[in-house]
Amino acid sequence: MLLQSQGNNLDGSRYGLFETAQQLFLAGRAHGAAIICKKLLHEDPGHFSALHLLGILEHKFGNYHEAQNLFQQLLTLDPTNHSVWSNLGVVCLALGNNQKARDCFEQALRISPLNADAWNNLGVLYDKEDLHKANDCFRQAIDLDSSSVDACNNLALNCKKLQQLQDSIVWYRRSLAINSRQAETFSRLAEVLEQTSSIEEIKEAYVSSLDLRPDDGICLKMETVLPVILASNKEIECVRESLLTRLQQLDRRQLSIDKPLEWARTLFYLAYHGCNDRAYHELMARIYRKASPALTWQAPHVGSKASSRERIRVGFISRFFYNHTIAKLNIGYVERLDRRRFHVTVLLVASGNSDNMTQRYAAAADSFVTLTGDLEQMRSQVAAQKLDILLYTDIGMEPCSYFLAFSRLAAVQCVTWGHPATSGIDTVDYFISHQDCETPEGSKSYSEKLFCLSSAAACTCYAKPYLPRSAGVRDTLGIGHGRNLYYCPQPPFKMHPDFDNILKGILERDRNGVVVLLRGVVPQTERLLRERLMRSMPSCVDRVHFIDPLPFDKYVAMMEQADVVLDTPHFSGGSSSVEGLAVGAPIVTLPSPFLKGRLTYAWYRKMGITDCIANSPEEYVDIAVCLATDRQAREDVRQRILGSSGLLFDDLTAVRELENFFDRVCKS
Repeated sequence: MLLQSQGNNLDGSRYGLFETAQQLFLAGRAHGAAIICKKLLHEDPGHFSALHLLGILEHKFGNYHEAQNLFQQLLTLDPTNHSVWSNLGVVCLALGNNQKARDCFEQALRISPLNADAWNNLGVLYDKEDLHKANDCFRQAIDLDSSSVDACNNLALNCKKLQQLQDSIVWYRRSLAINSRQAETFSRLAEVLEQTSSIEEIKEAYVSSLDLRPDDGICLKMETVLPVILASNKEIECVRESLLTRLQQLDRRQLSIDKPLEWARTLFYLAYHGCNDRAYHELMARIYRKASPALTWQAPHVGSKASSRERIRVGFISRFFYNHTIAKLNIGYVERLDRRRFHVTVLLVASGNSDNMTQRYAAAADSFVTLTGDLEQMRSQVAAQKLDILLYTDIGMEPCSYFLAFSRLAAVQCVTWGHPATSGIDTVDYFISHQDCETPEGSKSYSEKLFCLSSAAACTCYAKPYLPRSAGVRDTLGIGHGRNLYYCPQPPFKMHPDFDNILKGILERDRNGVVVLLRGVVPQTERLLRERLMRSMPSCVDRVHFIDPLPFDKYVAMMEQADVVLDTPHFSGGSSSVEGLAVGAPIVTLPSPFLKGRLTYAWYRKMGITDCIANSPEEYVDIAVCLATDRQAREDVRQRILGSSGLLFDDLTAVRELENFFDRVCKS
């Protein structure tokens, strides 16, 4: 976000005094500059340049109302000054008045359509509402001023949000080519490289940042980088051993992280190793708790005398309440919780994504709140709802909900399996799972108390989806019905090295078989996975085809038209398995000891169908090849899946059991 400076209109000694104020401002001595501006304005309250610089300084100090008053005063002196209009918009945005900010930026652009800073500022506003409009604004700003570091950085971050990672890297590198002394930009570049590049290249970017400005938050990020694609089981062992050692070392250090949300690490990729991750998440949470004392906070209503209100106030919180897996998994609960017993609040962490699913959540909720601002502002917005129970749908998917969970925002705080891993956070009380998703070994993997829905319930109240169809997807991809098509709808980072031997076994047994896998969002992930497959199954890797992620209608059609759908071991499908089963897809699965590898198994158990559940990798291969090569067996399984898949949707048993759990823990 840019505030534009203003040329001088002072003469003589006053010009010299103002020039001194400007020099102090540029040298980073803001308070000295403010003192001089106030002295000038005491002598002449109408000096435009002094008023303008003081407005910029008050914004810098966080005195937004004072800055607003100063810019409004300037507009009474010159209502056609586009720089002042743009700066007033920046202040309005800081005050949370987005509509007023938009009006100001648009007025600045009506006066001066070539104002690059105003385009950039308008992009910052749209970045909270419409990522594609923001992208257009940032590009317009750069077209007008190719040296704008701020616009390059904003565009790079916007591209990251849009999953245009290669573009994001290009714009961060362009910004650094303009000014190589940007510590933050090196760190932001490293964050994107984490999804696209080697560990060495990632750490090089972090080191460049730390050389310019030491920062414990960035140091923690550098020490906890995880590879996206794992080369082998041996690499998994080495990565985990090294990570645990580094976390223990960080835990012994006296780290100080003032803004944890700014440089956050959630260990997202740890979940795909197929192991018990509890110790790692508990260590990470303890490190952040000590390094960032401000994370520890309690809402005023928690611990106070219980109110006499009749309904329990329950909140559902996520960034992903739009057309996303997390939204699909939880909308049934929000719509169907008994309103005679529960008041339901939906808390959406603002992301710039909003669609029909968002509107559906808003319509279903008793209260719908969009959380904006910094961490302190967001937790105050949650606290204002005075919740009895707060359910985090996906801790670990992104940093906002992760760090909010360090606060006590409700008397009872729960997490469920949107990201099927323990939070490790001591202020999260319960993990909500399912009886068929747990084993004695898996139950030890939670820092929270474990609550399981019973086998009589589905894994969640999954609202029956509308699944569009698209004909001829196989032919479009060049895989006709003369070949046996094995399709895996999961992204590359979910493909554990143990999956390789399964694919090898299938293709060695079925010489007419073709395996179709998805590319990642960047070429690097496909390259690394392909290289791994070339090492593990060189004789049949030529029958592994990579395709881009499909539009939803073609994705559903692919599930329907594939001869066999392959579930990934150690991390099974969630909503993808439900959607596949809804169209009769025979999904072969190998349940693991942990929740993250047992969801497809649990869906099958709910339907009472066990034909596609393997007990070993060898049996997985047997089932997959049998289904692909025996049409009658495959059609028999398809028809039974189609006949029973309705049991997965709109399951009121899951709702009633969750209600009873909420009632019990609230009373206790």
